[in-house]
Amino acid sequence: MQAVILWPAIALLILLFIQMVTWMLARGIAEGAANAGAQQGAYYGSSPAAGVSRAYQEIQNTGSSSLLSAQVSATGTNAEVVTITVTGHAPSLLPGWSGPTVRSVVTVAVERQTSGTTW
Repeated sequence: MQAVILWPAIALLILLFIQMVTWMLARGIAEGAANAGAQQGAYYGSSPAAGVSRAYQEIQNTGSSSLLSAQVSATGTNAEVVTITVTGHAPSLLPGWSGPTVRSVVTVAVERQTSGTTW
């Protein structure tokens, strides 16, 4: 009788643990892509569009199946900083649910020449 109650509870805990692991993996991919994109966009002579492109490339290289419906934007970017935002979903273990949302925002100061000499 006790096993009838105990085993479904254990199965639920295992399911929640695995879902948490997929969310953490997707979050790590989003953070890495946002960081790589912000760094690329902040290089001297680069652009925010190059940062967005680099973030998409990073997602493809590291695991596009672990970060679903990934979207990258360079909102809030100006002459002083580059801000790259990566959003998406972690894979879901439950049918019909899109999975937990993942969002990472990285802001990096734009490199610029501050003296009269050239690089």
